[in-house]
Amino acid sequence: MPRSLTVRQEYVGKVKLAIRRNGFASQKALAEDAGLALATVSNFLTGKPVDHATFEELCQKLALDWREIADLNFEVSSKAISKDAQKISTSKRQDWGEAIDVSVFYGRTEELATLKQWIVSDRCRLVTLIGMGGIGKTALSVKLAQLLQDQFEYLIWRSLRNAPPIKELLTDLQRFFSKQQETVLPESLDSQISRLMEYLRSSRCLLVLDNAESILCSDERAGAYRQGYEGYGQLLRCLGETNHREHPNLAETHYSRCYLA
Repeated sequence: MPRSLTVRQEYVGKVKLAIRRNGFASQKALAEDAGLALATVSNFLTGKPVDHATFEELCQKLALDWREIADLNFEVSSKAISKDAQKISTSKRQDWGEAIDVSVFYGRTEELATLKQWIVSDRCRLVTLIGMGGIGKTALSVKLAQLLQDQFEYLIWRSLRNAPPIKELLTDLQRFFSKQQETVLPESLDSQISRLMEYLRSSRCLLVLDNAESILCSDERAGAYRQGYEGYGQLLRCLGETNHREHPNLAETHYSRCYLA
């Protein structure tokens, strides 16, 4: 199955008519409801390629059978890709780790818009999402990362569910950013974090850390780290306080399942 799909030309008119038939006042309203960029919805409606999951999601919202309207033989021709797009594609690296499947995702339009504003427009270096367990923070973090992935050269999503030691996480991140070329970290935690910051300063990166409650104490005041995990606090302070660039091109997003005392 192709990673990207297009609407068959003979069905473009039917797809456009389906917008108002399903209660959407405009393309913008559909985009907001789906938590997608308006350009993505426009591409879908005009027979241009969109990723497979997004194609199915939009078809579901418009009560369309995606198998009926999709050009399943579609392939992106190298001639159809601009030189700029080729450059961006080859420069990007992504590692989604244990990120869950969010191909079926509804609502949260306002939250997604706010988070996107903070990260892309306001250039917040560190964003923390907190709330009770089971309300969908993990799914929201994955959906947001999917929506923002084209904005970053590097994207890495990691779960802290099993409470990996800080050195283990830093080694993992260093391997990712060095393309597996560096596997030995400096001895001191300060040097390890400094090394990571060098990578983060060199490119536009999105780092997502989920299940952060696993490294926090459950019987003390909010924000207290488990014994042996205090290094995470140093890492997050550095991410949030360090001036990454004169014109910051980094937005690290930290999603934590924390309970407020």
